[in-house]
Amino acid sequence: QNMLIGQLGGLDFADYLSWSLLPTLISLAGAWVILQLLYRRVLGDLPGTARPARLTANNADPAFDAWQTGKGLILLAILVALFFTDLPRDKVALSLAALLLLSRRMHTRSILGLIDWHLLTLFAALFIVVGIFRSTDAPEQVIHWLAAHSVDLANGQVLTLVTALLSNLVSNVPATMLLAQTLDPAHPELWYVLAMASTFAGNLLLIGSIANLIVAEQVAPLGVRIGFLEYARAGVPVTLLSLGILSVWLLI
Repeated sequence: QNMLIGQLGGLDFADYLSWSLLPTLISLAGAWVILQLLYRRVLGDLPGTARPARLTANNADPAFDAWQTGKGLILLAILVALFFTDLPRDKVALSLAALLLLSRRMHTRSILGLIDWHLLTLFAALFIVVGIFRSTDAPEQVIHWLAAHSVDLANGQVLTLVTALLSNLVSNVPATMLLAQTLDPAHPELWYVLAMASTFAGNLLLIGSIANLIVAEQVAPLGVRIGFLEYARAGVPVTLLSLGILSVWLLI
């Protein structure tokens, strides 16, 4: 959703990074402390090389390829550097991705075979559903209802709260697509708040972010079950802390 917000709001990469870096690092440190307190016994019992028992040769990671890894890291560094320029980010990303497919050692078919096509289909379907939703008058009705109840989305604190609530009702990507319609590109700080609040809010519940569901789905074949309540045990305090840090940051 951050990429979507960046495109819709025309946000500058460097400006957003400088604005969000400190509260993000503080929130990350806070999340680490909370997870250590909740799971210190479990984490302490795990050996450093622990791997799921169900991880067999059939689904093991591909063999390490120094050339492909080096090429990928170099292109990643170039990509991040180009994000600081005025070049179109979508075209830059696609161009560098195309370069990754150029390899004499690894067939393109093999590279494409490593892509999670089910995940891409899920995202495509999600945007189709959200696009259909936006074509109705429902988003305008929601916005008008908020305005009628004196919910000022131009206030960063209010926007943080509304974003957190909506993100856990409809997931954070649809929530950002809805709320983005209310923001003025002339005020990038509100777009920053939307990006950070929707990201933090996605940690609250398992259904708060599509990324959470992806993780739960990916680890299920390995015998790891992420329950709704067990996730909330860590997600709720981590999210409340990070949203609180964001709210304090808005007051500075």
